[in-house]
Amino acid sequence: MQLCLTGQASAEEHGEFGRLWQDRVRRILLEHAHDDAVFSIRAE
Repeated sequence: MQLCLTGQASAEEHGEFGRLWQDRVRRILLEHAHDDAVFSIRAE
């Protein structure tokens, strides 16, 4: 992430970071969708 944010990542590193980040988001949303420790939805 740091290399991408500072513009120092190669095209390959940038692509790998994108793939890993999307996998992380997918796992959080699918595997922890009903985990109250991860998500808390409340009306305000």
